[in-house]
Amino acid sequence: MRRCFNITVIIFSLCCFGTLLFSCDKPQSVRVQRIDSAAFSGGAMPAEMRAGVELWKKYCGREHESVDSFWLEYCHSQAVKVFYPDIVDRIGDNLAVVEGQLGKVKSGFESKFPDVSFPSEVYGIVSPYTQSVMLSDSTLLIALNHYLGADYAGYAGMPAEQRVLKTAGNIPTDVAEALLRVNYEFTGDSWSPLLNKMIYEGAIAAAVMQISGVSDSEAIGISEEAFNQLRDNETEIWKDIVASGLLYSSSPKVADEMIRPYPSRRYPSRVGRYFGARIAESALKNGMALNDLLSPDFYMSGDALMQSGYSPVK
Repeated sequence: MRRCFNITVIIFSLCCFGTLLFSCDKPQSVRVQRIDSAAFSGGAMPAEMRAGVELWKKYCGREHESVDSFWLEYCHSQAVKVFYPDIVDRIGDNLAVVEGQLGKVKSGFESKFPDVSFPSEVYGIVSPYTQSVMLSDSTLLIALNHYLGADYAGYAGMPAEQRVLKTAGNIPTDVAEALLRVNYEFTGDSWSPLLNKMIYEGAIAAAVMQISGVSDSEAIGISEEAFNQLRDNETEIWKDIVASGLLYSSSPKVADEMIRPYPSRRYPSRVGRYFGARIAESALKNGMALNDLLSPDFYMSGDALMQSGYSPVK
């Protein structure tokens, strides 16, 4: 009898331990409530979606309008009529994969940035505007019509380097980046030197990579092919940037050309963000903490480059 009891206890303990391991290895999914679907179906606004609709109303500049009248107009909007069927066709009614990836991002924040609160309410919407992710303290809106695939006809007018980012697989990285930017805002201004902006952008990319578990290229926001081309020509491009006097340029136009998700006449897409990520990578290898990368004490410092230890010139 005692032997049977011991075996039972051991089996029970192993089961509990196995459950614990499974729970640790598999973060809980984050539910995405579908405002887009409810709006396309028409009818009364679902009560559980009110917080999301209120935030969307605010982003549309309609704060003083009644939420019910706003909802009715939104249901009949051209954007909902045009984009929702394409969302279903290209992403699907079921966002289980995206929800699982968002769960991983939430777990990543809890591990790497415990002071950052992941929104408790997440909603999918259709938006006619350019912003794909919108945040308040506890509410997150994801414009699903911004993630219909690089070959989507509606994106035909965009540069190829920008279209490659318009996939559902980029939702988790965009959410992670939006949360980081809200909680760790750039403290400089539009006239800050390019190098400071590059280092900040690189710190964001490094944090996104660790939070989401994505590759360098995905965190930077370029294709793997573009990343490899930059890596192969890293020394030459860096020398050219330095020789051209651009590294400390305070021109907002120069910064935009170096960081934006499409190429300039002279440099590839997001070349500035690439070098910022390389600087961040070097700083981390030399013992700097991830949180410190996002501190203005580092990225706005006059000797941040020296602190990082980065130098592609051999």
